[in-house]
Amino acid sequence: MLIKKQLKLLILGLLSLLSNNIYACDLCNIYVGIRPDDYQSSFGIVHRYRSFDSDFLATVPNSSLNKHGEEFSFEDYSLQEVFNSYDLWFRYFLTSRVQLNASLSFSDNYIGRNDSITQSIAGPGDLVVMAKYQLYNSKLCNDSSEWVKRLTAGVGLKLPTGTFNKTYQYYPVSSNTKGVYYSDPENHLDPHMQAGTGSVDFILFLEGVIMRDNWGLNTNLSYKLNTTNKNNFRFANRFNFNPSLFYIKELKTVKLMPTIGAAYEVSNRDTDNGEPYRNSGGETVFGNVSLTAFYQKVSIGMTYFNPLYQQLNDNQIQNRMRLITELNYYF
Repeated sequence: MLIKKQLKLLILGLLSLLSNNIYACDLCNIYVGIRPDDYQSSFGIVHRYRSFDSDFLATVPNSSLNKHGEEFSFEDYSLQEVFNSYDLWFRYFLTSRVQLNASLSFSDNYIGRNDSITQSIAGPGDLVVMAKYQLYNSKLCNDSSEWVKRLTAGVGLKLPTGTFNKTYQYYPVSSNTKGVYYSDPENHLDPHMQAGTGSVDFILFLEGVIMRDNWGLNTNLSYKLNTTNKNNFRFANRFNFNPSLFYIKELKTVKLMPTIGAAYEVSNRDTDNGEPYRNSGGETVFGNVSLTAFYQKVSIGMTYFNPLYQQLNDNQIQNRMRLITELNYYF
């Protein structure tokens, strides 16, 4: 209910910001560019780095390993999780109004304890395909304002092409008044460490842009609807909201685009066989800065994310920095 309410309010606010008559220009077929890469088909590679860590006090276990949270230790310790994804992506304009997007990733994820890697999982990820359609462009609809306003909507599909059943070994522990006992090693399947999800998922996307001179504001919203995979595990639906302020500086041969913004993401708990999955779900707000350089048919960019606020369910390890680097070629 929280996610649905936020989604409705943000969409209504964005639509009001752009125009009260967004469908009045449905037949426009000429477009005004804003970003240096507007309306250019392209392909590229993106590296996404996400890190999590938390410090925990020494504990005596009551049950087996509690994933994404506190586990047994005689001493104080720290837990780390790192997710590396390498995405190959492609964007193609069927018309100046319609674009198709596709991406396929390879992931290399690991769990660490006291800065030493204890488990790692790598493999191909899921295929994502999206179609986007530009609904509105103010400069082509008898709008005399000096502001450029645009609205784009999209729908997407994520297909379960990635690995989602890789396991690692751990030793279950238990305790009683006589001490601590280690059981035989077991193969543990952690859904959150997998390269893929094993499910067919759906994506809804909305992006608004307003710009005057070289300054602009970009806002995008996405809502991901997840289904249950063959292991009867279902990742919770996820909502993302990303506003950012950008500036375009034209030099002799290069265009630079610095950006400052925020990213908000929220989800409920995942479910396992229909039951709520412990240590999952919550909300986080990131602040981010980025710089992209455009030179002829190539662009290179980097975006840094730092968590400003997070409220995660149960005893999850905390979000830390994220980093996205990308290299693109336009044709």
